[in-house]
Amino acid sequence: MNKEINLLMQEGLENNAFPGACLCIVKDDKVFLESYGLKAKYPNEEKNDVNTIYDMASCSKVISTTTCILVLAEMGKLRLYEPVCNILPEFNLKNVTVWDLLTHTSGLISGLPGAHSMTKEQIYDGIMKLEPIYEKNSKIVYSDLNFMLLGFIVEKLSGMTLDKFSKKYIFDPLEMYDTGYKPLDKMRCAPTEDRNDETYRGIVRGDVHDETAYACGGVAGHAGVFS
Repeated sequence: MNKEINLLMQEGLENNAFPGACLCIVKDDKVFLESYGLKAKYPNEEKNDVNTIYDMASCSKVISTTTCILVLAEMGKLRLYEPVCNILPEFNLKNVTVWDLLTHTSGLISGLPGAHSMTKEQIYDGIMKLEPIYEKNSKIVYSDLNFMLLGFIVEKLSGMTLDKFSKKYIFDPLEMYDTGYKPLDKMRCAPTEDRNDETYRGIVRGDVHDETAYACGGVAGHAGVFS
């Protein structure tokens, strides 16, 4: 691995930017992998390695959900400028399109209040009834709800859960066998937090850190992918 890159990663460790990290460089069909620091610091220190699986958090939006939507578009099951209510008739904002969700210009708030204590069905119903907080396409407001809706669209049009659809049409074809939702080998995962609240008690390891995705059973359009 390049000396300057190694120094940069070590600097991040020393400055507590992160406890551990993995780096991959692909050049001329050659793959270079390196790990740094610790996979876990508590309750016991665990040395990191290139097989560590991380909670990808909001990167799930582009790794999985966006790609799933584009796969469905390729299949001819949706159009990017199609109104969401054509697919999810319960959705209250009749002029919002799939494209508006993808570009965070739908008018929706960033998150659903109290979602962490709801069921997936209650979260779905709550999002369907929302009113806009700004005129659509007038500005960009990052919202988890946009991508939760996209996840619901994937499930509605495919007849499959988001985790199964992404595995069949994205991860398995690309041989991304360590990428997906709800990892089976939790000890390979880097823990994210020691929590003691109404959502989770204990060290969060192999369970999605995002409270709303956790309330949805670990599979949601905005979060939940591990890799």
